[in-house]
Amino acid sequence: MVAQGTPVQVNYSATLLTDGNFVVENAAGAGIWSTGTYGTNATSIYMQDDGNLVLYVFKWQAGTYATPSHSCRRRRQKRRRT
Repeated sequence: MVAQGTPVQVNYSATLLTDGNFVVENAAGAGIWSTGTYGTNATSIYMQDDGNLVLYVFKWQAGTYATPSHSCRRRRQKRRRT
């Protein structure tokens, strides 16, 4: 691992792996630093305005919104009239 204060070189790369670990590699492809978050399945990484690097793990989604069709609207209007 890289000592604190050691500058990162231009030919280094950073990757968010599919297992959730964020890794910095040198030009030879050797990992020199990681978040140690493998196995979390983190899917997004953001640098916040305050300088914190944050990984996000997707947990749940409500679904997508679909506009009701005209036939659904007609059925609702008929029910309201009765």
